[in-house]
Amino acid sequence: MKILTPISGPKPARDKADYVVSISRALDAELHVLHIKAPGAQGGEEALSIFEGASAEGRVKYTGVIKEGSVVDTLSAYAEEVDADLIIMGASAGKVITEWLMADFVVRSKWPMVVIPFGFEGEFDPE
Repeated sequence: MKILTPISGPKPARDKADYVVSISRALDAELHVLHIKAPGAQGGEEALSIFEGASAEGRVKYTGVIKEGSVVDTLSAYAEEVDADLIIMGASAGKVITEWLMADFVVRSKWPMVVIPFGFEGEFDPE
């Protein structure tokens, strides 16, 4: 099984990495983390590093990539490229553009998705 998680930056990565890794471990899944940036923009490495560390600690196979492009199209193309079985996304509070992009992706997606609520700090317990 392959899980794909798009991540926007270090803060969301810190907030969600352990939870996403624990789901990946419980499902015996490979974890693919994708940071999408605008053409010419910098960054993304710190967020991927956070997931890489959490994955190593959780003993989950990890791949992290940075791609340039539009969020919806790049996420869809990468999900297709890695043959994702599940997409786990984190919700953001008060960001109209983020909400619109997420809604657009959900409508167009052919992959099952889990959305982690904004501010969620619980732990995943498969028991």
